Amino acid sequence: MNTSVKRGVVVAASIVVSAASGVVTNVVTDSPSWPWGIALGALVVTAVALALAIPAETPHAPPAPAPPAQPNARSAGAGSVAVAGDARGRITTRVTPAPAGTPAPAPEPPAAGGVVASGAGSVAVGGDAHGDITTGDTPPPPLPAPASRPGGGTGGTVDTP
Repeated sequence: MNTSVKRGVVVAASIVVSAASGVVTNVVTDSPSWPWGIALGALVVTAVALALAIPAETPHAPPAPAPPAQPNARSAGAGSVAVAGDARGRITTRVTPAPAGTPAPAPEPPAAGGVVASGAGSVAVGGDAHGDITTGDTPPPPLPAPASRPGGGTGGTVDTP
């Protein structure tokens, strides 16, 4: 017998017991006696047992699914931007280039389900990019002027007469 048939039998039995309880209650109030009082008590206990049996036969809903794991983002490069989800606005990066001969850091692998922006000025978006993305270099600062030396020269070869 499947669960829905069992539930139907329990519900039908509870309806019959409720109707019988009403009739016996009427008899007990018109002419009280011990046998009718005991019958009424038995019907009430039976009605309670049936009421408790209905939820026990009801299949339980499966547990709610766990929320999806949030993606992670890591920006490892100088001036880099990493967005775990969707990017809805403008993203602009400007970085000063490293001096010539400076080794670039090794790129980091993304964590499971994540994104990494590992280069200088890089942009990584884990979802949809809904805005403009621009990257670029800012000019390096000017080199300091060489220090002036006594005699008016700036260094190097000095001509003497």
